[in-house]
Amino acid sequence: MIISYLRNIWNEDQLPQDLIRLSTNVIELMNIFYLDVDTLKAISKQSQYIGNKPKTNISPFSAIALAIIEHFNDVDKRLRKRKKKIFLPVEAISLLSTEKRKDLNGLLIQPK
Repeated sequence: MIISYLRNIWNEDQLPQDLIRLSTNVIELMNIFYLDVDTLKAISKQSQYIGNKPKTNISPFSAIALAIIEHFNDVDKRLRKRKKKIFLPVEAISLLSTEKRKDLNGLLIQPK
């Protein structure tokens, strides 16, 4: 179901070869935020990072994570409650508002 969703949103050349790993990571995000596929689709439709004319060219995982982060006002509380962190590259983190970055301090993992 998640792989179908990913293929419906992104062109094949924008998706990684390992769709199983991507879908596993997306499902983990969905579990952290108690999302079902329909809710994820609704959040995606509202996102400036997903769709026909995304704000910027970022990976599908980063786009989905940013869409979820921007959708909820209490992302930091949800992550702390579940003792989870989100892996995001620097270019994706830089797209968050200063306030969101401050709220998520210590909850975002950046590649080294």
